Amino acid sequence: MPSSIAGQGHIVEAELLGSIKKEKYERSENPDTKDYLDFNQSIDLVKRTQPWEKPTAPEAVFAADLRKAVSKKLAALPNNFSYEPKDLEYYTAVQSHLDQWHSVDAFLEYLDRRSGKKTRSFIDITIDPTKQINPAFADQIVLITVPGDGIDKNIEDDLSIWNQLIEEASDGIVKKLLSGQKN
Repeated sequence: MPSSIAGQGHIVEAELLGSIKKEKYERSENPDTKDYLDFNQSIDLVKRTQPWEKPTAPEAVFAADLRKAVSKKLAALPNNFSYEPKDLEYYTAVQSHLDQWHSVDAFLEYLDRRSGKKTRSFIDITIDPTKQINPAFADQIVLITVPGDGIDKNIEDDLSIWNQLIEEASDGIVKKLLSGQKN
């Protein structure tokens, strides 16, 4: 992907998903945040550097709408499924090691209170319609492809695309969260 498109992609990611708090990130326990961190270290660092106080209340509008849609779908599952909205957390990873080294822009984490098990579904957002998910991670990542010029819920022409992206992504996320419960 040309660098100008990649740069534009980072802007779209941040606008839709939020981005980590760079000040917290740079003061993290890892003194050199430019070096590679493994996947679990990257997750831990992302969780500590969120731009909002509560992972149940992301401030980026797309992220909030997406979390709300996933929450509604989990709540609508049969009664034998245990779900409370506080059990679903959203984390942005934009501009982090998770983004740079592991191609994860955000993730939702669900705690099943019956089993005590946490599962995650990862999000990779792109403006590149030809982008493919690494097959090794296809069972965990939901790819969201947005228009190259971005998308704005407040623009009438964009609203149906916005709603479609939320619907499709939330379906994929719920499926991946639930499949993780069976492992």
